[in-house]
Amino acid sequence: MHLTKRIPAGGGLGGGSTDAAQALLAVNQLAGDAVPLSELLHLAARLGADVPYFVSGAPLALGWGHGDRLLALPALPPMPALLLLPDVAIPTSEAYGWIDEARASSSPRGSVTLDASVLSNWS
Repeated sequence: MHLTKRIPAGGGLGGGSTDAAQALLAVNQLAGDAVPLSELLHLAARLGADVPYFVSGAPLALGWGHGDRLLALPALPPMPALLLLPDVAIPTSEAYGWIDEARASSSPRGSVTLDASVLSNWS
């Protein structure tokens, strides 16, 4: 199998996940669609959190958990977009690892601690 990548690697745009989803769909098609979509979505979730979205074919979706629950939504209207990519690529697993670490070590959501001197500067 040969995949041609048209999404910049390391840009956080789901390029690797799209590749995984398309490979999964292609193998299933070659097998005569032997695996139903619901099972493909479970297999996709084992590959990555956003792989089920790319397998689903939905134009837009809201996801829960590790991508194993999706609510398909209608597409947004087309709009122009500008995509800027820095010269630094961060692996998705590393970025999510940072989020997990921050959640484990931070105060609960909505909790803010302010020094009284900060408030006096706002009056």
